[in-house]
Amino acid sequence: MEMKNKTFRMVVLAVLLGFFSASENKINAAAKESHPPGTKGGPMILIPAGEFGMGCNAQMDSSCYENEKPYHKIYLDAYDIDKYEVTQTEYGQCV
Repeated sequence: MEMKNKTFRMVVLAVLLGFFSASENKINAAAKESHPPGTKGGPMILIPAGEFGMGCNAQMDSSCYENEKPYHKIYLDAYDIDKYEVTQTEYGQCV
C-alpha cells in the first residue's frame, strides 16, 4: 500500500509540475473547461504537452530519498485531467 501512495504522490507531483512549468499562454489555454466524449463526472482541463523536472533535485533539496533520484527531465504529451478532486465515493465506484 505504501508503494501505491508514493506512486500516486509522484504522479500528482509530476502533473502539477508539468502544469506550472507551462508558459503563460499554455496556462491560459489549459484553464478552459471541457467534457471529452466518453468521460463521466465534472469538467476537465487540458494540461499542455511539455517538459518538466521529475524526481528530487539534490542541489535544491537536502532531504532527497534514494528512490526519488535521479532528478531528470521528462516530456509528456497533452492530456485532460479532472478540474476538481475525486471523492472517495467516486473513486470507490471506479475501482
